[in-house]
Amino acid sequence: MNLKIILCLALVLSGGLFGCSAAKKSGTPIAPIQQGTYEMVTNAINSEDWNILQGLAMPGMRANEYIQKWEKYPVRVGKLIRVEKDSKYYLDGKPCAIYSFGLKSKDGISSGHELQVLIREENGKFTILDFWNFGW
Repeated sequence: MNLKIILCLALVLSGGLFGCSAAKKSGTPIAPIQQGTYEMVTNAINSEDWNILQGLAMPGMRANEYIQKWEKYPVRVGKLIRVEKDSKYYLDGKPCAIYSFGLKSKDGISSGHELQVLIREENGKFTILDFWNFGW
């Protein structure tokens, strides 16, 4: 592989990680991102990358509580179960979509719980607002 391509990829990836940590410090969500953004959350959970998850979590949101639980008891995200467009869950008075995924324990046992990722679309851009473990 060409050295220039490798350097470009490294810069792009490091810029994405810096953006996540900057969002956590400033208390503002990461800049709007494209469709499929729930993959940032699901990939970080599956790879146990708590720093990325903390960068995606806004202060005061449920995600912060669940990240601490997942650090102690890691889970794996399964397949997408459903998408609730125009969900009844409103944040700041605006509609959002909830993406729900099956969850398993790290050893592969289904838990009956779901990961839910709250995403808002505005002007064709998608923003992660919150994520949590749903179920009992």
